Amino acid sequence: MSLELQLLAQLRLSAASGVVCCGAELLVVADDELLLQRYSDAGVYLGQQPLLEGDLPVDPALRKRLKPDFEILCQFPDGRLLALGSGSKKRRRRAVLWQAGATQVIDLTPLYLALEARLPDLNLEGAVVQGELLLLAQRGNSSGSLNALISLDLAT
Repeated sequence: MSLELQLLAQLRLSAASGVVCCGAELLVVADDELLLQRYSDAGVYLGQQPLLEGDLPVDPALRKRLKPDFEILCQFPDGRLLALGSGSKKRRRRAVLWQAGATQVIDLTPLYLALEARLPDLNLEGAVVQGELLLLAQRGNSSGSLNALISLDLAT
């Protein structure tokens, strides 16, 4: 079996957590950043836009404690993007709805607490819009925690 790899870009992030292909652009979030980065589909860096205000500390331990933990980026049918935190800690229960540079921060604590009641050690790692549903992927981190696919009504 032959495997051909093509380097599209050298990302200006420590690690890409969520990626969405939007027309001729690739939109990327990282779990330890407060921004959305944009690349052309050929890998050319197009810039970045803040999702949350402020700055994160440079110190790795402090940065890890304060990061929003954006693990998910998905696109709604109307073109809006949703960046979701993992829900693994209180400050990671936020989402940012983004469209054309405008952002809306959403506190998802009620949703995350409801999910955590059924899935201890909540740790959301992925999502996709499928028709009228928002599917969330839960990754169990410890013994006794579950991997799961969660189906939510998109309109709700």
